[in-house]
Amino acid sequence: MKKTILFVMAGLILFGGNVMAQTLTANASVDAACTLVTDPTLNFGTYDPTSGSPISDEGSLVFRCTKGTAYEVTMPAAGRSMLGPTSGDTLNYDVFYEGTWTNSWEPATGTYAGANGMGTAASSVGDITATLYGQVAASQDVGVDAGYTGTLALTINY
Repeated sequence: MKKTILFVMAGLILFGGNVMAQTLTANASVDAACTLVTDPTLNFGTYDPTSGSPISDEGSLVFRCTKGTAYEVTMPAAGRSMLGPTSGDTLNYDVFYEGTWTNSWEPATGTYAGANGMGTAASSVGDITATLYGQVAASQDVGVDAGYTGTLALTINY
């Protein structure tokens, strides 16, 4: 402790005894941003077109946005189908925002609004989860094929 005091006293003597105080200004900005956490997948399993029943599955789209960032998730209205690589047939499905499969993810615009807080501002930087409810319609005229696959682009607008 004595060395510190002597050093300060010596500093005052060397610099004429004047002390000047300065402040440090720190600046930063935070931009609106959203980041995908998980890629959603719908695994419908085995489809029987003769059963007269649809098959369903659900997946989750998980993403994060900067607190206060308004966001909206969209997908194209067209292209909700899977192609059979052997048969060449197309197996159509739809995506809904609730588990009763009655409210489609806006087939005209592809916009998911109103459910799970979509289209609002993020309340924190934590995970935001949108459940995707998919359904393959009954009685589609498709051939035997083990590998029907398709992709659908989901976009997070912010």
